[in-house]
This record gives sequence, structure tokens and C-alpha cells, in this order.
Amino acid sequence: MNNKKFNLPILVSEWRVIYKPLPLMSKKGLTHFLATDLIETSTSFSDTCLSEYKTEKHEYTLPVDLDYYIDDYGWKMLKNYYMHQKKSWSYPEIEKVSEYIVYLPYAIEEEKNKMFLVEESTGMKKKISKKNKLYELLQRG
Repeated sequence: MNNKKFNLPILVSEWRVIYKPLPLMSKKGLTHFLATDLIETSTSFSDTCLSEYKTEKHEYTLPVDLDYYIDDYGWKMLKNYYMHQKKSWSYPEIEKVSEYIVYLPYAIEEEKNKMFLVEESTGMKKKISKKNKLYELLQRG
């Protein structure tokens, strides 16, 4: 396996949060994007909406379960963030605005008998083993 390129489907959800920072301050409203890796089912904050990746760049797209239900997990993640990190004075008002799938271009490269997962948009490399889910999916084709 040498430099295999593929698309990784990511579920992006857009959320609107209204919270009150301190008792005498007025409420603030912010928009957040959460990106969910549908293979690992891990969710994290995204700086942008990633809309430029709505079309597939490479021929091969990894098969994933697109039935991941982000509503409960995303709501809890944002609530915990505002209650514990932002120290919101009251419970935040959280509403999911939209969700869509984007296809991030990735490659697996082999260097000196080591496998690396390369995110093409940023150039970031991550060492992976042959037991990694992505590697196993690519081997199966």
C-alpha cells in the first residue's frame, strides 16, 4: 500500500447557543460547528463550516454509517462546554440549526516501514498502525 488517497465523510452540525456570561450582562448568541468523524464517532469543535468540502475530491470514499444521531451528544457537549468552560451564569439555550456531510481528502503514506494518515487540506500527519479502523477499511476496499 503506497500513497492511497480517499475521502473521509464527516458529519458537520451547526448549532446556535444563547447564554448569559454574568448576572448583570445581557445574553450573548454564538454559532458553533461540531465535526463528527463517522468512523470513530468522535465529535469535536470545528473552526469553520467546511462547506468547501461538500463534494468528493478522490474516487474512493470510505463506507460509514450515516445514521449517527448527533442531536443528543452535540447538545450535551455544548451544554457542558458552556457550564464548565465558559462558566455561563445560567443554562444556555441550545438549538441545532442544520447538519450535512462533508468529504475531507486524506491519504495514507508509507515512510520507512511506518504508516501515516495525512490530512491533505492541512498537511497534518498522524502515525497509524495496521490495526487502525481506517487502514482496515482501505485494505478491504
